[in-house]
Amino acid sequence: FNDRSMVEFARREYGEMAGYVQLYLFNHARRSGLLDRLRQGTG
Repeated sequence: FNDRSMVEFARREYGEMAGYVQLYLFNHARRSGLLDRLRQGTG
C-alpha cells in the first residue's frame, strides 16, 4: 500500500466515517505498543 491507495480505500469503505476509523486505528496502535515497536524497527 501507498498513502494514496490507503486514503482511497478508507474513503471508499468508510465514507464520512474514515476520520473516526483513522483515530481508532491510531489509538489502538499506540495503546498496544505497535508504534513503539515500529519506531524500534521490530514491529
